[in-house]
Amino acid sequence: MRRLACGVALCLLVASCSSSLRGPARPIAEEQVVGDLGLDLASARQTAIAFLHAYADAPRDDAAALAPLVATDKLADWVHWLAVQNREFDGTIEGSLEIRSVRVAGFRDLQGALGIEVDVSGAVRFDYAPAGAAPFQRTRSLDGPILLVRVAPADWRVVDLTRDGQSLVSGITVFNQLAQTIRGVYLRIDSLFQFSPSWQFNVVVENHSGRGIAIDAPDVALTLRAGPGGRTRVGGVLTPSLARVPDGRAVQGSIAFPEQTAAEGLRLSIPFRLAGGGRVTFDFPLGALVTPAPAAPSSPSP
Repeated sequence: MRRLACGVALCLLVASCSSSLRGPARPIAEEQVVGDLGLDLASARQTAIAFLHAYADAPRDDAAALAPLVATDKLADWVHWLAVQNREFDGTIEGSLEIRSVRVAGFRDLQGALGIEVDVSGAVRFDYAPAGAAPFQRTRSLDGPILLVRVAPADWRVVDLTRDGQSLVSGITVFNQLAQTIRGVYLRIDSLFQFSPSWQFNVVVENHSGRGIAIDAPDVALTLRAGPGGRTRVGGVLTPSLARVPDGRAVQGSIAFPEQTAAEGLRLSIPFRLAGGGRVTFDFPLGALVTPAPAAPSSPSP
């Protein structure tokens, strides 16, 4: 069984499909639909089911089955980092899927492209077995709509779906070349996943400094302006790949912090120690680039 790290948050697409659509062809407009409508409806339903199985099977295949089923750049970014996390998790995880019902609800217009909504009732359970720690389970509700876009006749891709009442798309921020190079060390913040209860920054580090580097974990911090002249500081949890980066190597990893409710004055600081002495600190002001995702609806009392 392949390894998997974190779960993900999935929900109905918020009003705008801000990510560019992906697929083998330009999405087809509704007025272009011809031929066997029943085949198209069955294909959309089957794609939704295949996506749910691929999500549950991600521990086995490093999320490879998800990649051809997504329609947007944001979802492609999520699939990529899910695969990275698979390799980072120190232990194993198995996923099992329960589908109670899948029903085609109707067509939707997606910025001129033909979309369809499929209502799902189900859940996925992940059984985690961390190395050297007690196993645990996590069950995620998949109740809610799945939204898909038509990219070719009887060929659909997922735009968004629900998980625990939260939206995957609205919880993802992909940054455009948010990067710095200091003393031969390059660091890029690729994206931010706001999946309750944490904020996860996905980063790429390339070391061309001529020496090894090690992250200064206690000083990795997310800080927020707390008032005139003051800031609050929150420490982060790092994936193992970021701990040490040999010279000439590039690594990918994630840094997770407790979720935040505000972004004004937000800064992310990531320091590295250089072998032989010295230190480089990457400081990214994020307040203008991050909008906190809507909170998940509270669950009804049992």
